[in-house]
Amino acid sequence: MEEALKLILSELKEMKEGQSRLAVEQQGVKEQLKELKEGQSRLAVEQKGMKEELKELKEGQSRLAVEQKGMKEELKELKEGQSRLAVEQKDMKEELKELKEGQHRLAVEQQGVKEELKELKVGMKELKEGQSRLEVKMENIERKITGIPKTYENLEQFVARQQRVIEELSARSVEYGVEIKEIHRILKNQ
Repeated sequence: MEEALKLILSELKEMKEGQSRLAVEQQGVKEQLKELKEGQSRLAVEQKGMKEELKELKEGQSRLAVEQKGMKEELKELKEGQSRLAVEQKDMKEELKELKEGQHRLAVEQQGVKEELKELKVGMKELKEGQSRLEVKMENIERKITGIPKTYENLEQFVARQQRVIEELSARSVEYGVEIKEIHRILKNQ
């Protein structure tokens, strides 16, 4: 009977240790969730910075377009002046050459800006995909966290049932002890 009681107490101890392990695991899950939320906040800040850089690039491109339009207007005026000023034709050709080189440089710079913008769009797409994967992982973690209270309730019910069994066994043990003493007493008297 003592061995059965020891076995029951041992099982009860294992259940309590299991309950402690579950509490530790739940704490670990909470910490992971906190880290994921902090990571998401950092990603949002970085994304905001990228949007601001993209806005600045677009504004720069608009300024370049305005400057390019102004240069085209100047070129038109120079051509009209060339017809009027045939004597200064040589000087005006040199100025026109310089303007064309400047326009070429602007076109090259504009192409570089377009390529950077394209790279930024690719980076933003990758960031959105990463954010989507992060949201899926967070949903999985939330589902696991949601299931923990139910598991804990089941464990509590199991422990309560085991406690009732132990109490019943203890009561029977006391009864059997009394009966055994009575039997010993009867045997001694015979």
